[in-house]
Amino acid sequence: MTAIHETAYPRIKPHLSIKEFKEVFTPNEKEIALMDANTKSSNHISRLGFMMLLKCYQYLGRPIKVNKIPVTIKKHIALALQCDINIDLVEYHKDNRKRHVKIIRDYLQINTDKKERYKIIKTVARRHCLLYARYPCM
Repeated sequence: MTAIHETAYPRIKPHLSIKEFKEVFTPNEKEIALMDANTKSSNHISRLGFMMLLKCYQYLGRPIKVNKIPVTIKKHIALALQCDINIDLVEYHKDNRKRHVKIIRDYLQINTDKKERYKIIKTVARRHCLLYARYPCM
């Protein structure tokens, strides 16, 4: 049976290896520059929230609320950003989150226009059908 974190609506695996933490949840220089450009350097709550959103969006393919992110990931990202690992993200305002999600979608080049996405899906489906009409499965 497929694990829940491998389905169409993946979740964060309950037990991540050290390698996965490093590869998936450690911010790189480009991501830190993006965070620096879009958050105040003095607002550690906003900076940590932004980076947690970004890294989890990359991992899951969708935004997730910061209070749903495991503490181990929060601590790993906080250490990578040299922030206090005990920062309480209750103060991470939904207005900041909304703005950050838009910035992250732009950075990840995610199209939010439903009509445009539908056109793309339709085009791909038509091409797929034409391909298999010419070359039927054996």
